Amino acid sequence: MNDKDIKLLNHKQSQLEKYDYSKVGAYFITVCTKDRKLDFEDAIIKRVVESFWLKIPEQFSNVELGNYVIMPNHLHGILINVVQFIESPFIYSGVINHAPTLGEIIRWFKGRVKFEIERRCSRNFQWQQNYYGHSIRDVNELLKIRKYIMNTFHRWNEDAENPENREADTKIDTD
Repeated sequence: MNDKDIKLLNHKQSQLEKYDYSKVGAYFITVCTKDRKLDFEDAIIKRVVESFWLKIPEQFSNVELGNYVIMPNHLHGILINVVQFIESPFIYSGVINHAPTLGEIIRWFKGRVKFEIERRCSRNFQWQQNYYGHSIRDVNELLKIRKYIMNTFHRWNEDAENPENREADTKIDTD
């Protein structure tokens, strides 16, 4: 077994196994930059991220956007899948008609952002592998997540993704 196999075995799944992420519903998403680099502090990069986030409903007609926030090294947002596609006899033979999964949507978003940042800024931009996706189960949970998204920017100093906080966690107390 090589290092890559071990990483895959140790990788904690952020999604529920066997859950159909193309179902109608709301999903709380978090995507991070590789190594939590503060890439989104750059105004051009932040605009690219926001522009492609806002284009998700154009690319995926069954998806609407809820609240979102772009932090210095990650994005939190709500995606709402409003339609479950059904197979139709009127669709071209051999074409699979299905609602895109959360993974397909995030893959498109991350790929487009990476391509555009590298094109505009002539630099190698990387995302953290995978993403966090949580199925929002009811209105109360939706309201809590909306509140979290709206307040999270003002709490950056306390955010676990803030590199200054992670460095403080790893320091050894020598007193």
